[in-house]
Amino acid sequence: MKLIAIITLFFVLGACANKRPQGTKELLSYINDEKNGLKQVQEKGSLKTTVCYKPLDLVMENDLKRLSPAGQDSMKEQLKHAAYFNVNVSKEQKDLTADVHSFYFEQMLKNFNPRADKSIYLLLDKQDTVFVADYVYPRLYGSTGNTALMVVFKDERIYQSKNIAFNWKNMETSPFVFETEKLKAIN
Repeated sequence: MKLIAIITLFFVLGACANKRPQGTKELLSYINDEKNGLKQVQEKGSLKTTVCYKPLDLVMENDLKRLSPAGQDSMKEQLKHAAYFNVNVSKEQKDLTADVHSFYFEQMLKNFNPRADKSIYLLLDKQDTVFVADYVYPRLYGSTGNTALMVVFKDERIYQSKNIAFNWKNMETSPFVFETEKLKAIN
């Protein structure tokens, strides 16, 4: 009898440990906990850079509400090779564009062309490089305390790699290395 109780306890604990967060709030809480390996922060002087993986469910959140289950599956199939990252950068806890000396950064983003620019990229295990496919830069005019950017990488090799390293040459940060198993587990 004790053996059955112990086996049942291990089964229940194992099932709870591997449970994928459900719901937007739980998912955001899980992603924002750096121990889970989906968010990384680097500070260099007064510059703070945060790179956070954004799972497909959060990217498609508004679309999922209006689509049928078949439509949801179809959309996920179309986007399954894309990796989304939110990047937040602040200098002295302010939006980079709020600084009088932010002209360089403004010009860099204003002229940023994801198809031509090679400063933001993922480096895969076999030294393959995947450049930005698209990005979103909402102008928040200093209202958030940081500059936010969402970047999209599209390549089927991303999730086949053991690790991926997010690099942004112009920001003078070290690579942000993510384990793809952790990314796949949350998608």
